[in-house]
Amino acid sequence: MARGYCLLPSAPEMYHSETKVGHISNHESYHIVEKFKNSVCSVCENKRPKFELMKEYTYVELHEATHGFSPKNYLSEGGFGSVYWGKLHGLKIAVKKHKFASLQGEKEFKSEVNALSKAIHENVVMLLGSCSEGNNRFLVYEFVCDGSLDQHLSQHSRKPLDWPARIKVAIRAAKGLLYLHENNIIHRDVRPSNILVTHDYEAM
Repeated sequence: MARGYCLLPSAPEMYHSETKVGHISNHESYHIVEKFKNSVCSVCENKRPKFELMKEYTYVELHEATHGFSPKNYLSEGGFGSVYWGKLHGLKIAVKKHKFASLQGEKEFKSEVNALSKAIHENVVMLLGSCSEGNNRFLVYEFVCDGSLDQHLSQHSRKPLDWPARIKVAIRAAKGLLYLHENNIIHRDVRPSNILVTHDYEAM
């Protein structure tokens, strides 16, 4: 994809432990929502979506948002399936298209929805909703504007990170991971390609 954005990597797989997710107080939730509301990339002006209850999208909506899952909207490929960018109601999104392969795959899909629907933190990519129609399984995430960390660490990167930026990304990523662990959500696949960054080096 062009438009000055790097490619969005595959969204990470999540595992929600059997322990109950930690409670988020109304006070904490208010400040998190306020921070999301005022979070705008200073370079591309990409806005983070407002926090809302997770939505159930239709296949038609996601098909139209991604121009029929056009190759021009293609972002990445993983063992789970493919990721496409799209635009829905004026909001830029990333649509994770799961392969429908087995009962285990269905279990992992439901586990990811269950875990991430409860994750509300400025350093965790927001899950906006999902779609389950027939054999189709999709997860809809907010779009993170400057791609994945591994793209910036590559020797071929056109925009290598200086040390202050690397430290900022490391701290933000650690905060997101700490939040998940405190709420009994185990990531299982922490690596540079699964850490997304904005042009301001906010990591998720």
